[in-house]
Amino acid sequence: TGWDVMTIDDVSTTDMDDGISLQVLEDGTCLAGVHITDVSALVLTGSALDTGAFERCASLYFPDQKIPMLPKQISSHLGSLQPDVPRLALSFLFPVGAAGEVGAPEIVPSVICCREKLSYEAVDDILENPGHRLYESLNRLHEVAEAHLVERMQEGAVPLVQVNRRVSLGPGQEIEVSLGPRNSRSDLLVSELMVMVNVACARLCQAQDIPMIYRTQVSPDMSRFEDTENEILHRYRLLRRMRPAVPSLEPGLHGGLGVSPYCQASSPLRRYGDLVVQRQVSAALKHATLPYDAEQLQNIAIHM
Repeated sequence: TGWDVMTIDDVSTTDMDDGISLQVLEDGTCLAGVHITDVSALVLTGSALDTGAFERCASLYFPDQKIPMLPKQISSHLGSLQPDVPRLALSFLFPVGAAGEVGAPEIVPSVICCREKLSYEAVDDILENPGHRLYESLNRLHEVAEAHLVERMQEGAVPLVQVNRRVSLGPGQEIEVSLGPRNSRSDLLVSELMVMVNVACARLCQAQDIPMIYRTQVSPDMSRFEDTENEILHRYRLLRRMRPAVPSLEPGLHGGLGVSPYCQASSPLRRYGDLVVQRQVSAALKHATLPYDAEQLQNIAIHM
């Protein structure tokens, strides 16, 4: 709870399920921390809350409203990493060497206390402002994220620029639409750290033979790919080459991301599958009985 944990989300976000931190050690190395709110401790398997979340499977976001997977008391309060209140979490602590090399993480149950609720725009500003007290921490975390992106690209990840589509209703109910690329430094920082968490969970489950719903994707065939300077056409042609990601009980390659194995564990407030993964991992860390066997996970995957 003494660490400077911060969340990075859209300004209007109330269901903050992940925070980040950086601890600089005496020998010049550091710990890059990613902290995922521990929803498994709040929503017990088989409870009425769990049944409702299973029926919904995910939070839905519309221009005029949000329908959360879990009641607001949990999704926006007890389970949300709000500033200055203690929260149960699952923490992923990545050792970073003096030369920037990232080691295998330690995964631990934790209690955290976020210090800052930051927006993507605020983080982009801080990353360019050497006078800000968070400048060093965020830039070192960005370096970790950037190095991980380079590593994925070397493993065959598809360089697909995501697009931010925002549709909202103005004060007079007029429709407001905005489009923009998701390639800012803050976007990269957050997205790569979440991929690192998801890979860490998948590798833990694979190594300990823990039943898990993995996400796999066949690598796209890039032979005879017609490149173009038109960004929209380039993105369209890339998407046409990519096969859908599918749930699987067998660990395997996620070709689009260039990682193996892979699962989704970073948004347990918003996606039921992530909550399932968190329950399996949390039980394994505590040497407790696993909440799901392979048959149960198969049924959950089919339902989702």
